[in-house]
Amino acid sequence: METEIIGLIVGIAALTFFTRFAFAVMLKKTKISENWNRWIVYIPIAVFTTIIVPSLLAPNGALELSVQNEYLIAGIVTLLIAYKTKNLAGTVIIGILIIILLRVLLGF
Repeated sequence: METEIIGLIVGIAALTFFTRFAFAVMLKKTKISENWNRWIVYIPIAVFTTIIVPSLLAPNGALELSVQNEYLIAGIVTLLIAYKTKNLAGTVIIGILIIILLRVLLGF
């Protein structure tokens, strides 16, 4: 069983590396158009939003828009802090501290 898991990890890592490497090699020899460059900058924020928003709005699999949703509260406060400070590390730390505060001190 353990050998299979290690084999899967190595195989998936190799597959990920070679697909990204091949894409990088192809792009190195190709000039990317200005339209493509303008469009591609939005991909990271779109992927990030796709991952984060469901976790904030439906942490248990169902839409939960209430003050009992600790993730939504922490997300809103963290978003405001990120907007105000523009500091990634500080925002992450404060977001974690907000979740700890809500769970430990307020019993969420």
